[in-house]
Amino acid sequence: MLSEIDFSRFDVELQNGRRIDHVDHLKSIVTLTLRNSVFDLTPLTALPDLRRLTLRDNDMTSLRPLSGARSLRVLVLDRCARNAGALPVDLTPLREPRLSRLVIAGITTRADLAGLSGVRLDSLRLESRPRDQARLPAGLRIRHLSLVSGARRVRFDEVDDLRSVVLDWSAEADLPAMTATLPNLRRLVLRQVPPGTSVPALPGIRTTVRPARRPTTD
Repeated sequence: MLSEIDFSRFDVELQNGRRIDHVDHLKSIVTLTLRNSVFDLTPLTALPDLRRLTLRDNDMTSLRPLSGARSLRVLVLDRCARNAGALPVDLTPLREPRLSRLVIAGITTRADLAGLSGVRLDSLRLESRPRDQARLPAGLRIRHLSLVSGARRVRFDEVDDLRSVVLDWSAEADLPAMTATLPNLRRLVLRQVPPGTSVPALPGIRTTVRPARRPTTD
């Protein structure tokens, strides 16, 4: 009976990973959120129109089955592999689907950025700095990059095709040196800049400063 519903109009959310075993009956799903750990994502490859997938509070799922999710365009990893002893999420399988946007959200998410080498994305948003990985890998191609929250100190000078960057300001002295290696960079947005902070002029780059809010007092 559920297979007769047009789920393309809804954001479908499942909290129990075992419920995706028969998800192939719901072929009209476009946007899907899976909460809690899911042991096998293979059933998702039977969804011909799945374009956006969010994995939330997931400690053990392998992304390898997503290499067969040909329609997938947006992937959000939120609070994944956060528990002690959990391995970082291996991003290598993302070389296969034609993703346009990847979001690694939640400061507790652990992901292996090395797996992104060779991946082409329109947009990447990173909210946490992976352990022992201080820079985005060479060979990663991105047009629009956001480094916010705990990821603001991740270096991005080896990324290819970068056009715009949103950065939570952390007053890196080497910001001019980093941007100088990016010939296509045209726009830089600096957020949370303390009032009165001197921002360096970057030739050929339009810089927008969004000051940090002053704390309110009673």
